[in-house]
Amino acid sequence: MCNRGERKIVYEFAAVLGLDRFRAMNIWISTFASDSPILNGISVVEAAPAGVNLRRIAIVAGVLCLLFALSNHDWMISCYEEFSETSDVMEQASAEGNPVRKAAILLLGVTGAIAVLWPGGYLLRARGVMGSLIITAAAWCVLSWFWAIEPAIAARRLLASGCVAVAALAAARWLKPRELAVVALVGSTSYLILGGLVEIGLGTWHPWRGDYRFAGTLHPNNQGMNCAVLVIAALELLRQSSRWRVALAALAIVGLGGLWLTKSRTPLAALMGAEAAFWFLASSPRTRIVSALAAVWVVCAGLLILGPTVTERVFDAVTLGRADDDQVASLTGRVPLWEELSESIWQRPLQGYGFNCFWTSNHIDEISESQSWAISVAHSTYLDLILGIGLIGTGLWVAVVIIGFCLSARRQAISPRACFGFIGVLLAFGLLHGMLESAFANPGFVPLLALSGLSMLAFVDDSAYAQAALHGGEA
Repeated sequence: MCNRGERKIVYEFAAVLGLDRFRAMNIWISTFASDSPILNGISVVEAAPAGVNLRRIAIVAGVLCLLFALSNHDWMISCYEEFSETSDVMEQASAEGNPVRKAAILLLGVTGAIAVLWPGGYLLRARGVMGSLIITAAAWCVLSWFWAIEPAIAARRLLASGCVAVAALAAARWLKPRELAVVALVGSTSYLILGGLVEIGLGTWHPWRGDYRFAGTLHPNNQGMNCAVLVIAALELLRQSSRWRVALAALAIVGLGGLWLTKSRTPLAALMGAEAAFWFLASSPRTRIVSALAAVWVVCAGLLILGPTVTERVFDAVTLGRADDDQVASLTGRVPLWEELSESIWQRPLQGYGFNCFWTSNHIDEISESQSWAISVAHSTYLDLILGIGLIGTGLWVAVVIIGFCLSARRQAISPRACFGFIGVLLAFGLLHGMLESAFANPGFVPLLALSGLSMLAFVDDSAYAQAALHGGEA
């Protein structure tokens, strides 16, 4: 441990460089006292400020944005009734797939494989319990092909998810957490701008109408998720950056505005819950107590000021002004759907129907007819996982995400500048968002970001992020 004289030198060093005392002490210990007991079992990450490699970010963001725009986006979706295709189109897509989507996902996998095998980058190796759990969960998904009710569909969807997983490993091999946050910021902002331009071009941009929901090139619920990720990335980079603070704050406000226009309640609730949960976990005990007391004070003050109208006002706020109050109790038709799906779950509870294999054309037709609306997903990530890989596979993946959330909070507390906060909030967002939506159970831009974050936590030594740029200059 440092004696009093050494600590004085460290604090003077901090004053000269403009660092806080805790961070300066980490630099001192990691550089001059690496045998100190304080470092036993803890790696000091990003002891000194580190930038980002703009060229690498531009390449990764460009490839991901282009390929997912081709595979997951529909340029005409804002013209559809209820922003949804008919059940007949869903059945055809389930049986045959989309050729453009297939090519884009395959190209994503090939590009990711090349990046993983390319010399350089961070060393990928399974580390600790989390690495072993991810490998086990992935193996279970592959094994589910042997009992799939439609082996051809299961094989096709395993290949698509495998391509996304390889791309996520490539991102973990070549990006730091901060760089992953920048990629998320660039991608989500691009999709938001693209969506606005498409709606203006189609004449469907009517934000002044009470029944308007912003879609762009995605379903409003997925566009809401995209806007939420924009806010998460902008806020995390705003906390860690000394430059571009005004631009990052503006992007966070734009993301919130876009999220509000989608009138998607689940992404908004998941965003607020994820931010609160992660920063409560990553904060010091004193901060937690003060935050909890402040929250209680705000609630009590609101009850006193608003009086008996508080419930009505809160209800209006959480529904975002959507005129479907009669459907709130049924979670917009989800409860009857889940009751019907529960019967299918208990027929094969442990192993499921095969990876993403439940939604065949027969099941889509049968359930859509009984529920009286076009359905091709369970509108819950957890239910879709249980239907596909059973309770065993779902339990493995949920355990991976929870452990990743806790690990990212621990690393954020140890190394505030490393930007593990973005990964942690994103994982918390996925856990909450998955209760009412199925986006995280299918290949997409945001699920790839989450998988990349999990790969960074499970397969990369966190101390490697303290080194200089792998290739090229830092900005």
